[in-house]
Amino acid sequence: MHEEVTRTSWKIRVKDQNNQSGKLHNTGENAMPKITLHAEIQDILIANDNDWMTTREIAEQVNRRGLYRKKDGNEVTAFQIHARTRKRPKLFKREGSRVRCLQLP
Repeated sequence: MHEEVTRTSWKIRVKDQNNQSGKLHNTGENAMPKITLHAEIQDILIANDNDWMTTREIAEQVNRRGLYRKKDGNEVTAFQIHARTRKRPKLFKREGSRVRCLQLP
């Protein structure tokens, strides 16, 4: 994920890779920009030495870490990991239910 974060007084603005201005997020003591699911998947794979992991293992780690949250508050499922990694073949290599990074951030 290539996002630029800028601080403007008590808010942060996240810009996407096309330098398009994103949403403003209120800051607090522990405020952080929202991470995307595919960036969280990459972080988890890298933290595990980019070894093959199943979609279920990745989903469990996403939910345990708590950095990515679905809008409805429900936990991330293995199927969501499957869909997100399948949708981004330039970022992830897949073999059945196993996933690893192709491009490291």
